[in-house]
Amino acid sequence: MKRDYKQFPKNDTGEVLWQLRTDGDALAEPREIDFSVIFPSKEAASEFAAALGKKHRVEFYRMAKKDQPNGFPWHVLVYLDEVPRHARITAFEALLARQAAPLGGRTWGWSVTFVPSTDPKVVKELWWNYLGRYEDGLVGSIRLNLGLRLHAPMRALPILVVTGVGYESDPKKPELKLPGKRDHDFLNRVSEKRVALVTSRSTALYAGAFLYNNEQSDYFYAADAAGLEAAVRKLHQKQCPGRRHIFHTHRDPKWKEYLNFLYPNEAKIKHYRAELEELGEI
Repeated sequence: MKRDYKQFPKNDTGEVLWQLRTDGDALAEPREIDFSVIFPSKEAASEFAAALGKKHRVEFYRMAKKDQPNGFPWHVLVYLDEVPRHARITAFEALLARQAAPLGGRTWGWSVTFVPSTDPKVVKELWWNYLGRYEDGLVGSIRLNLGLRLHAPMRALPILVVTGVGYESDPKKPELKLPGKRDHDFLNRVSEKRVALVTSRSTALYAGAFLYNNEQSDYFYAADAAGLEAAVRKLHQKQCPGRRHIFHTHRDPKWKEYLNFLYPNEAKIKHYRAELEELGEI
């Protein structure tokens, strides 16, 4: 995602808004934005709150001693209920600073709630791979976008599409039913082309992939699967003729396949805790 520096300038406010945007907030929904202003006395805080309270929701209180900046024990919160925009936040902070200064106060930052996007074009990207052993004793590999958990389920994408191809087991370890390195690299190249095809032919999100028991399949959530099987079959015939073609689809409006299968369960989260903490997922 390319950053628009007019919308997200390179300053503290711009960085916060850009972080929200890249985390999957479209910044299109109104929400509460709270601005902090601090004062040395109750009288000053009360006068400021009374003036701002004519147009905005405000509250003020004395902070616990451990939270007080030196000489500023009184905290006033001023609320806006708007779509977060850099120009508006900057202008409102400047207004608060001007009104607080004669009373000995100063601004002390702002905060806003993260709202996960419902637009398939705006989602958080956080890709991760992990291994699991399944009931038949075989090892499988899952690659998924962890970031989709914030958005799941998306009403606009109720159709699960699973498609891929078969492969031969690595002759060095056929009992694992996993591909050799060269074939694994080939499967990844085919997957990249399959993802590009599906996401260009329909409104769809690529959720992840599963490599297991002589099959490599990609998982998508789509608005409509019409025409996809024929298009993917044609791709497979061109890129990997003779390989077993895999394609099935069904309604999964609650995204159970993503949340209950691709996304790691509690045992796997515990096993991979260090990795997930480093990624910021837990």
